[in-house]
Amino acid sequence: MPISVEQKLGLLRDLLQNRQSEQYFTANEQIQLQQLATILMHEPTLNSSLSQTLQTIASTTGSENVEDTAVQQWLSTLDNTEYS
Repeated sequence: MPISVEQKLGLLRDLLQNRQSEQYFTANEQIQLQQLATILMHEPTLNSSLSQTLQTIASTTGSENVEDTAVQQWLSTLDNTEYS
């Protein structure tokens, strides 16, 4: 059974919140985050602001250092955006 867009966004949020509390991504978390963001970027029900944030997440999380402020901004966008 496929998971819904809301569930995928919830997983993405969980990964980002974990990064915020732990101050780093594991290699597996980076891969999961990139994959989720890439899949969600192509979801037609998401608005352009959220799609742009997902594109930024997908391109940024592959780097060694992800700024705390970037993670906070991404979480804020997820929390403040309608996606259905």
